[in-house]
Amino acid sequence: ALPIYLEQGNLLYLDFQKDNNSSKIYLKKSFWSSEVSINESLSKNQITTLISFKSSFPKLKKEDAAIQKVLYFLDVSFLQFPQYFSFFEKRRLKKQYQKSISEATEIITISQFAKEIIVQFFNVNTSKIRVEIPVSVSEKFSENYQQEIREKFQLPERFIVHQSQLTQKDNTFGLVKAIQNSEIPLVILGPNTKELKKSIQFSKKNKFDKRLIYLSYLTSKEISLLYTLSDFLVYPTLYDNVGLSVLRSKMAQIPSVLGNNSGLQELGGNSPLYVDSKNIDDVKSKILFLWNNAAERERRKEMDCSNPK
Repeated sequence: ALPIYLEQGNLLYLDFQKDNNSSKIYLKKSFWSSEVSINESLSKNQITTLISFKSSFPKLKKEDAAIQKVLYFLDVSFLQFPQYFSFFEKRRLKKQYQKSISEATEIITISQFAKEIIVQFFNVNTSKIRVEIPVSVSEKFSENYQQEIREKFQLPERFIVHQSQLTQKDNTFGLVKAIQNSEIPLVILGPNTKELKKSIQFSKKNKFDKRLIYLSYLTSKEISLLYTLSDFLVYPTLYDNVGLSVLRSKMAQIPSVLGNNSGLQELGGNSPLYVDSKNIDDVKSKILFLWNNAAERERRKEMDCSNPK
């Protein structure tokens, strides 16, 4: 039987029976308008498991009541750091998560830290939550494709990369301030937010906006290559219990500079440089150290390869 994934508003079927030759079919419909298609697919393909990355499940028919519902990647930062979310957003998310958690047969998250947070705020039995770190598989890109992307986005020869939701908790503004008095180009990936606009305005005011390269609406392949082309990832977040950018950096086999006050240490292991995210001088010094030290970058790459998480 096939599991069915709900990811970013599309349906993704993944046949685990084909081992290394998995087939993928995308149905380009919005999540909620796809409920009929989901039900048709469940009966047609004898689906036994519904896995959601969206913190919500669609409504199923009565005959599909036995289907296993699995939640993947729970981020409950709205409970730990409510100051970063509006009143209505907090109320909506809490209600949504409570409903999904009660419906879920199993919850999968990628760190023990995240598991403890879920247990703390939702009083979930620990036996219902499984910690599973996805396998990091590096991608190979042709020289022609690398050159194509460099020209498409007008990338400098060297740069660092920062990918997040670009909210206050991701500390994008703090990172931009940290590179102000350097020559380091920064590629920023994520949605167009208030935090991003504040960061760009600051860079323009202080005349280093030419070193900020903001990119959005990229394909997964383009994002993967941007990581690979970069010198290292910088993610001085104030909080993150998911760490998807850390997993991407491992896939790209690049070093990283990460915040030390969340679940990222569990995912990152010993290879990243950890910083006090609230201390701009510490963020700046660690970035400059890694930027100016090729041998250290290579050493940390080797640490990550020899000690995979």
